[in-house]
Amino acid sequence: MPSGPGPIEDRMIRLVASSVPPPIGTFLLTSETTPKAIIAHHKRTQTNTIQIVDELQVESYAVLRADLPNVKLVQVIHIMNQRSVEKAVAVSTYVEAILLDSGNPSLPGKELVEPGEPTIGS
Repeated sequence: MPSGPGPIEDRMIRLVASSVPPPIGTFLLTSETTPKAIIAHHKRTQTNTIQIVDELQVESYAVLRADLPNVKLVQVIHIMNQRSVEKAVAVSTYVEAILLDSGNPSLPGKELVEPGEPTIGS
């Protein structure tokens, strides 16, 4: 996000993740969009949860499950309209959790919806 500190180095993520006792969740927030790249990113960091920021092909979840059977998956869904709700429902069978986000991924720079702006159903 524009106000965030920017990317955290993989070695630092791994250090933090290895220091946190179970059952605390350690999240890798990844913008990788292919199973191969997501798996490689996870192997460098060793978190117990992967938060997937961008949309994946449905087949990608089976590949992730096969290679990372003990890792939880959280799919970010950017809430833009009714179609976003449909996407959340469709992907819910492949992941442990859905994270609803107000960001707009189609803009050149990430943008958050300000509190009080119209939302779905308003």
